[in-house]
Amino acid sequence: MAAAALALQGLQLVLLALAGLLVALFCVGSVQLALFRWKHPQPTAPAVAEVSKKPVAPRQPKAHHHVCVDGTVRLRDGRLLGFRDHRPVAAEGTSLDDDAAVLFYLHGLMGSRLEFFGYRSEFAARPVRIIAVDRPGYGLSSYSERRRLVDFADDLLELADQLHIARFAVVGWSSGGCYALACAARIPKTRLVSVGTAN
Repeated sequence: MAAAALALQGLQLVLLALAGLLVALFCVGSVQLALFRWKHPQPTAPAVAEVSKKPVAPRQPKAHHHVCVDGTVRLRDGRLLGFRDHRPVAAEGTSLDDDAAVLFYLHGLMGSRLEFFGYRSEFAARPVRIIAVDRPGYGLSSYSERRRLVDFADDLLELADQLHIARFAVVGWSSGGCYALACAARIPKTRLVSVGTAN
């Protein structure tokens, strides 16, 4: 027993010595590098003359804006499913809901339908109808016990039916991507035209 204790102490001393040696080498290397940079300064890049160019006006897309409407639908099992509908409206006030492509947005962990608000500027000039959905237990949506991840696809399809949306795309942000993939597995391709995930 005593021999094992002595061997352990000896190993600890060796490791401490190695650690001290590494620290010393690091300090010496840092000092040498600083001295080298002081004695050999890097040459500055020559100044580049500015070239005057006539600015080209960017192509202005057709102006749109989105009107947000919160809502809920009651599912067949009695639960509520919450959503926020970002409806594109043209600058002249003509609703584009009938012609706009529909994208369901699925939020990440600890998010909600309100999460999409920060991305609205990306779609400001596009006639896309974005419907951000509260997953079960989040926001306006009822909690549901003993549900599987893939069951959300049925909820989303029922929401689309109640909103009279025939074809749509789905994108999931962060953990919402798992639910988007569940939709890809369960919803017929005649209804779901595209699926995406982002992180």
